[in-house]
Amino acid sequence: MPSFYWGETLLPGLGEYYARQSYYDWHYALPYLVVGLIAAVLSCTVAPVLYERGWARSSNVFVGNALLAVALLAIAALASDLGGILGWWSGPMFFLGGILDFYSVFWLSRLFLVLGLLAGAQAVALRRLSRFSVGTRVIGA
Repeated sequence: MPSFYWGETLLPGLGEYYARQSYYDWHYALPYLVVGLIAAVLSCTVAPVLYERGWARSSNVFVGNALLAVALLAIAALASDLGGILGWWSGPMFFLGGILDFYSVFWLSRLFLVLGLLAGAQAVALRRLSRFSVGTRVIGA
């Protein structure tokens, strides 16, 4: 049974959970899908676009995109905290929750680091793939 949820929690008993397991699994998975989509769009789409427009001052494509992705994810976490403080939604607090211990910083930095490394690797791969142009060429000419 899922144990972590953003929003108003549903607290079914085990019998009710197993009777409608697909409903509760989807209900608990939906916030994770939304957060995963936001993280993927920020790190794999927005960060490379901002890097190409000159927002990162790094000559290394990997480092520039990775740092930009980590910064965008930290801004998104702060925006999530502010939405929770203003009462727009209920959910976990990342930076502004008042409890910033080693455990929470470790797991949050681990998540940001992995997504930043993936964004940097994607930017390098796209840069190398863009060197190959696919055109119409007659064989033997």
